[in-house]
Amino acid sequence: MRTMKRSSDPSSRVPTGIPGLDPVLGGGLVLPGMYMLEGPPGAGKTILSAQLGFRLARAGHKAIYLSLIAESHGKLLQNLRGFEFFDDKLVPERFVLMSGYQELKSAGLAGLLQFIAQALAEHRPALLVIDGYSSLHMLAPRPSATAEFVYELNTLITTAKCLCVLIAPQENGHWAEKNLVDGLIELYRQPSGMRSVRELEVHKMRAAAQIEGRHAFLIDSSGIRVFPRLEASVPFRHTPPVYEDERAAFGVPGLDGMLYGGVLRGSVTCVSGPPGAGKTIACLHFLDEGARHGEPGLYFGFYEAPTHLLAKARNLGMKLEEAYQAGTFAVVWQPALECGLDQLAAQLLEDVQRRQVRRVVIDGLEGFVQSAIRPERISTFFNALVGELRRLHATTLYTEESTLFALPAGASTLSSPAIVGNHIVLGYVQHEAHMRRTIAVLKQRQSAHDQDLRECWIEDKGLRVAPDSGSAQAFLAGS
Repeated sequence: MRTMKRSSDPSSRVPTGIPGLDPVLGGGLVLPGMYMLEGPPGAGKTILSAQLGFRLARAGHKAIYLSLIAESHGKLLQNLRGFEFFDDKLVPERFVLMSGYQELKSAGLAGLLQFIAQALAEHRPALLVIDGYSSLHMLAPRPSATAEFVYELNTLITTAKCLCVLIAPQENGHWAEKNLVDGLIELYRQPSGMRSVRELEVHKMRAAAQIEGRHAFLIDSSGIRVFPRLEASVPFRHTPPVYEDERAAFGVPGLDGMLYGGVLRGSVTCVSGPPGAGKTIACLHFLDEGARHGEPGLYFGFYEAPTHLLAKARNLGMKLEEAYQAGTFAVVWQPALECGLDQLAAQLLEDVQRRQVRRVVIDGLEGFVQSAIRPERISTFFNALVGELRRLHATTLYTEESTLFALPAGASTLSSPAIVGNHIVLGYVQHEAHMRRTIAVLKQRQSAHDQDLRECWIEDKGLRVAPDSGSAQAFLAGS
């Protein structure tokens, strides 16, 4: 059996290996250390503990799962077999199942403590999980007895130099032993309309700078995945913005002329307009121009499936399908169903970082709005998202729906002007019995731009923009 590195340094940490959890914990769990994991039934406490145990067992260590008044071992294993982290070959040699209920019932807390001491000495585990912690309160002779038990247990854990996780129900009152543990993690499961929302909060973590507040998590076939709250965790908060002088063109001569060559690299551009105005096509031009110059691109959308998007680009004579097949262009289609904000952001940022994407299009900011459990987060969340994209050296476009005829007076209402540097508006103007398309650049930070309204057209080869404002002036004047 491998020996886990057990440092006398209190800041030595053991990664949980649970995706997204270690950053929230400030790097992992301190070894040795005792942690209380609490939450209502069905919140995911057992899954989280077992996932940690099997990770350590797979690494060659031992994990003891000690049940008190909890589900039977047979039922536990049956429920865990559906997860990818489960491995039958590790049971019972590495993932050791034990029951301490009889010792607790017959000999009380002192007998259970002695039983645990013998188990630690025999198996020398890296992790001890005690499931059914509420049983201690039920059978304790007096209220202070459980705190005394935890104090003594902490001494055993420190001597054994291992981790200990106490699984407890959600407790509205205050247990004195919460002051004695090294960390307190609470899982929540609550309704939001017809959705069921899972969140996690680290109330206490000694010797660590945890990310405070609640963080979304989900349970799927891989186990638990945590999505740290983006606005509290992204590295760009500590990185001053760097603006580049080089420009990223659209490949649409009239539009690039209005922008004096294109948008600045590393900038964020809002492309707004009513339905059918050409927002997606303008963004496809931007991605296609990047692909023609060998720049990795990413389309992140909520409404158009990859096959439909690539077919649209192909029909417009663009080369995006070739770039897609070569792996330099990717389409991430994420229907705005029940994914949370931070899950969407994690998916987007992971792909940008892994593929070193230089041009990003987020088609449909409304998809993020529909995914928000807490709408008040939208502004700060999106500012964090585009700030992190900028830190990763991506030039970002995003689309936003507007009303049919109105031209917005400023930057997007869902994002801060301090983050969004450029704003392109597509629209319609009614001229006699016809609808005429228009385009304008309302804003371009750190650069001059054409301030005129121009006419534009959607043709066989995509978006075409008039070379000047002459035709727009003519129909606006009624001629």
